[in-house]
Amino acid sequence: MREAPFDLIRHHAVIETKPEQFLRMLSNGTVCTNIFLRRLHNFALDMNWLPTPVIPRAKWKKVAPVKCEEKRAITLPEHEKILAGERNPE
Repeated sequence: MREAPFDLIRHHAVIETKPEQFLRMLSNGTVCTNIFLRRLHNFALDMNWLPTPVIPRAKWKKVAPVKCEEKRAITLPEHEKILAGERNPE
C-alpha cells in the first residue's frame, strides 16, 4: 500500500475514488499493486462502504502467475559447513 501508484488515491475517501484512478494505478503499478488494490476494493464492497464496484470484475487486469526460481535442498557438505560455524549447540 506504500507503493507510488497508491498516491493517486491515498488522500481520497474510498467512495470518492473514480474508475479512471484505479485504471491508471493498475497500468502504472505492478502485480502487487493489482493484488492490493483488488483487496482494498473487495473489502470496501464487503463493508458496504461502496454501493457498487468502482471497476467491474471483468475489467480487472489478469494477475500473471509469478515464476519462482527452482528450489533445492542443501547438500551434506553445505549442512556440515553450517554446523561447523555454529557456536550454540542448541
